[in-house]
Amino acid sequence: MNAPVQPARAASVSVDFVTPDGMIVPRALAEAALHARTAVLVGGLLVGVWPQS
Repeated sequence: MNAPVQPARAASVSVDFVTPDGMIVPRALAEAALHARTAVLVGGLLVGVWPQS
């Protein structure tokens, strides 16, 4: 029997954010930086400054 086919998810649905250099930033840190206007999304990539944890 075949397993049910799951629809593909878009990259923007993921829990974390990715920077242009491939670093994964946890969603909470990314959202804090976006709200503080120290980061922006460019083509789905997070660019900016966020606190290190």
